[in-house]
Amino acid sequence: MLVNNLIQTSTKSFFTINNGMQDSLIIHDILNFKTATPFQNRSKLIIKITDTNKTLITSARITSISTPFDQIPFDIITNSTGFASISDLSQGNYKFKIEKEGYKTIERSTVIGVGNTYTYIYELDKSSSIPFLISQF
Repeated sequence: MLVNNLIQTSTKSFFTINNGMQDSLIIHDILNFKTATPFQNRSKLIIKITDTNKTLITSARITSISTPFDQIPFDIITNSTGFASISDLSQGNYKFKIEKEGYKTIERSTVIGVGNTYTYIYELDKSSSIPFLISQF
């Protein structure tokens, strides 16, 4: 068994191993060992953001709110075609928010399985707040 990478925090050690057949992510805490989904069984999430007129929205921010215990949180921006993708996702429940200045922020949830690609299209509504001037007399 070869240890490829090691990251230590005050209570946990994260490292990948190669046992000759597959790489695995091992999370070791003080009480026990837990094995995460092997890397080749990880999934991918592709998200497309448009407005209600189906116009692509670039530079929208997609930020994880909750992820499975062995998943690194994500914070990504849609590209020039309104797409963003997140790879190496472990199986489990995900909740994330999508925000862009001038649009209402939305929160969405999804369940990710093992070794699949999931594609979602979300629409953002224009923000209903209208700037106004308050004058003092």
